[in-house]
Amino acid sequence: MEELKLECETFFKSHPELEELAFDIELAKGELDLDEATIKPLLEDFVIQILIFIEKYHQNNIENLHDAIHKNLGVARNLRVLDAKYILEKIYKDEQTQDLEILLYALKQSAIRLNPQIAFDTLELIKGSKNFI
Repeated sequence: MEELKLECETFFKSHPELEELAFDIELAKGELDLDEATIKPLLEDFVIQILIFIEKYHQNNIENLHDAIHKNLGVARNLRVLDAKYILEKIYKDEQTQDLEILLYALKQSAIRLNPQIAFDTLELIKGSKNFI
């Protein structure tokens, strides 16, 4: 897991425009009028859903890419996950972008940054079971 965290830190250090959009639990608590105990499980589910979305994309297992992006974008907006929102908006505006792989990598890093342990566990499950998706 330390390797995953280091890769994530390195990615965001080299992308300051995304570093500035790091998730802020205090902002989310204030804007959503929810406590941290309510927000954390929602974030954990978001991390899992993003990583599954990316894996399904790479396996060509998404029936409607536009709908999948739209749903994840809605959750990112609702939870105030600003870096994921920024990345998903770029994908949503141009699903045929040549930068799609780069944007999906950035989205994966956003998910890892939100909760490295949940991300690590989810990635291990995906890696260990092709029937997981």
